[in-house]
Amino acid sequence: MQISRNAKAAPTVVVSEQDAFAGEECRRYLQRIVGGDCPVMTAEPDKPPEGGLIALGATKSANRAGVTAETVPAGGYRILAADSSVVVRGDSKLTTLHGLYHLLATRAGCAWPVAGPEYEVVPQLDELQIPPCDERIAPDLPVRGLELDRYSWTSFDEDDGLMIDWMVKNGMNFGMVGTFQGWERKKARYLKEARERRGLELSVGLHTFNHWLPPDKYFAEHPEYYPLVNGERKATQVCTSNPEVVDIMTRNIAAFLEANPEVSVVGIGANDGPGRWCECPACERIEPLRFSPIGYRAWASRVKSKTYCLFCNKLIERLAPRFPKKRFSILLYTATLAPPEEGVELHPQADALLAFFERMYDRPLAAGITREDYKTMDPDRPQEARYKHYPSILEAWRKITPGRVYLHEYYMGTNATLNMPFPIDEVMREDFRLYRSLGIDGGYTQSAMPDTIAYGLNFYTAAHGARSCDPPQDQVRDEFFRAFYGRHAAAAGELHALLREALKDSHATFSVLGTMEIVRPRILAWLRDHPVDVRTEEDARLQGFYDRVEYAALFRMLYDACFAARDALGGHNVEERDRAVAAVDRIEERLNEFAAEHLLGKRMLHVPDADELARRIGGQRAGAFRMKVPNRYTPLEIPDGVDIAGLGEPGTGAPHKS
Repeated sequence: MQISRNAKAAPTVVVSEQDAFAGEECRRYLQRIVGGDCPVMTAEPDKPPEGGLIALGATKSANRAGVTAETVPAGGYRILAADSSVVVRGDSKLTTLHGLYHLLATRAGCAWPVAGPEYEVVPQLDELQIPPCDERIAPDLPVRGLELDRYSWTSFDEDDGLMIDWMVKNGMNFGMVGTFQGWERKKARYLKEARERRGLELSVGLHTFNHWLPPDKYFAEHPEYYPLVNGERKATQVCTSNPEVVDIMTRNIAAFLEANPEVSVVGIGANDGPGRWCECPACERIEPLRFSPIGYRAWASRVKSKTYCLFCNKLIERLAPRFPKKRFSILLYTATLAPPEEGVELHPQADALLAFFERMYDRPLAAGITREDYKTMDPDRPQEARYKHYPSILEAWRKITPGRVYLHEYYMGTNATLNMPFPIDEVMREDFRLYRSLGIDGGYTQSAMPDTIAYGLNFYTAAHGARSCDPPQDQVRDEFFRAFYGRHAAAAGELHALLREALKDSHATFSVLGTMEIVRPRILAWLRDHPVDVRTEEDARLQGFYDRVEYAALFRMLYDACFAARDALGGHNVEERDRAVAAVDRIEERLNEFAAEHLLGKRMLHVPDADELARRIGGQRAGAFRMKVPNRYTPLEIPDGVDIAGLGEPGTGAPHKS
């Protein structure tokens, strides 16, 4: 099919009733690409339209062309193009949209590297060629999504539609709303943008015990609903053996589902943090005492997965007859992550939602640990030992879960919301391949709109790498760099390669210290040797990448200064103590100024304003004074001639001592 800018007639777009939004999107993009105005109609034309026909969804034209429901892959779409017609049909209005955006990307060159209309790539063509084809495309991982409201103060209302729009254009299908406060505050927007227009699956609720059994309502009169901890009732989790707890939580979950029929998945997740589980005799009899090989804190080491899963099964068994099409996410995290040893199979309507909070991101989950690794293991890095367990944990949950198994991930580098560089796209891709090999359904990652530029490539990989696991990551990375950085794609790729190399064996977690360590002297020297003359938008985007690296270097200098000051404060030299504290103050002040000027408000910081930024940087300073310096940590060496953020102290090639 050929669509020309100067053609006498534009193509006619025919849609099924549920695909009206897809029709408007098709008309809007074709108008921008080749001009003209395509009529969009639900009624089938009496004769072949002069400008050709584009059929979207379950239309009569699709059926006549042989694109019937039976020929469309589950969770995917089919594209059939002939000389004067194109048919795009998914198995839902969401997947029909996926097919349309795929057509625009692969035939017209459109791209949506990050959220927002100012970043999309829409070529203007004299002629759009759509060669004959018959493509049937199904995703490798069925669940691909983002958490939409990671922090209430970063989920700006005007950005929600942009985030959802980006997700669907890049083939995602799952939106997670972690808090009920976020859901109630923005329910109308979520329903309009996600459900009504696009058909995105919505899950609500992550850590939910306190929502379904609120302590401020029940604890005073019924402390027995809550855990017995060291002989005292505390509102940490719930008493899973108390039948009244099951009754109340069942009623409250049912009331939410009745009031929110558009929600596909509702969470039954244990409370976050060091919430001790019940030690009453009835609860203790459920699960013998054992400790997790991956527990990263004492409170997370005692395994409670059997207790938790049996409790969730009771709830779902009561809810399932009233809500046979709903799903219930079971959060397998910290104390509930290690699989139960025996006697448990999750209810068929349960989704097993795993969260490897304690993992590292310098290696994929399938990296494993060798005998030699144990000999050289840093005692400050016990998370290394956990890597031998991760694939077997996934396999074990897959065996006892008839429904879906997917991940709650941290690919956007939460690191205390301060957005250090986090070049983990290769790690992500290997994780996706592991999921596919084990029959894991995919997952979603924590995120918020201010992350979309800071972690643009990670977002892009979460969408495209999970949809198709086989193409090399170089291909996905190059697509993103060309679309976002334009003529600076090669420079951005070179800088990213340096960061990616520094990430290897860095033991990086998503903490600030864990990720800022990847800023190495070689990277700072590269920035010095490749300055940007900011004249265009593409120049500004590359400079933004530079700014984030420089920002991370400032953070590392702040930690170095805090470590040095702590040593000085233990001595008797007053002048030395004063100099050390003054150095910390000066770097902290410059860090605040630099971040506020270059990153804040530009979707590169996960904080809403300068006051919150200062509070969090101050928290990092306080933490650095308290923490034990890791064995492998070394002060940042500043290369000759490098002046970090205009502090006025060009490097001499020596470690930064403040």
